[in-house]
Amino acid sequence: MTITTIVEHAETYFSDVVDKGSDQQLFIAGYLHGHFSLVLATVAQQNMQSVEQFKAVLLASLENAFAKQELELQDQIETKTLVDQLFSLESVLA
Repeated sequence: MTITTIVEHAETYFSDVVDKGSDQQLFIAGYLHGHFSLVLATVAQQNMQSVEQFKAVLLASLENAFAKQELELQDQIETKTLVDQLFSLESVLA
């Protein structure tokens, strides 16, 4: 699995949520998409090739935001769950 594969999968998911998702799914996806895009730019700038590094940087970005109480606890849980889903091999290959 490559970063490109993850990005393509995530962008498809984000697009689908806009068309078919609930308000809550749209909120979580929109929030994560912002972090995802910023981290992707950082990863590209630093020439990181590892999916694991990308995920680690993304989770660190989210944890930093959560520490500032940007989201309620339930929204934090849903955001982390979505990250895990987007980075799971089964999800990407589905």
